[in-house]
Amino acid sequence: MKKHILTLIILLTVFLPTQNVSAFDGNRKGFVLSNGIGFTHYRATIRNTLSHYNKAFTYRFNLGYGINNKDIIVLDRALDFSYFNNGLFLEQHSGFSWFHFFKAEKKSYFTKLGYGYYPKDAFYIGGGYMFSNNFQISLSYIEVKNTNTYDNIKLLVSYVAF
Repeated sequence: MKKHILTLIILLTVFLPTQNVSAFDGNRKGFVLSNGIGFTHYRATIRNTLSHYNKAFTYRFNLGYGINNKDIIVLDRALDFSYFNNGLFLEQHSGFSWFHFFKAEKKSYFTKLGYGYYPKDAFYIGGGYMFSNNFQISLSYIEVKNTNTYDNIKLLVSYVAF
């Protein structure tokens, strides 16, 4: 009996204070989650020689927080699937991005800047348009430079939940 009362007290302590927290309330400020699919066109240059140039299907997942209705910081995760040398080729990318929307309203143009690991340090820039309450289209460019160079252009359609 005491075990059940203790469990109830812990549950009430955890969940009662959170009833005023608004997640997915339609505002960019707060918790943000998005999934996107699209296409990417990439090229890889190894020791100043073009090694491959290909198109791929891409999937992107973002999880983050809206600082206000114009600025969002997200953890980016992308997977690119392509057919290369008679087999499926998978490349992945993780990083952080900052989205800046030009208007606080839902329908707005935005820019994106990011830094990630792709499998070396990568920088990316992009932009797009949020054309409904929860859907956006974006175009981004990613570049990785070390002894080899890898770059790609991604076109995505994403569902965004605020």
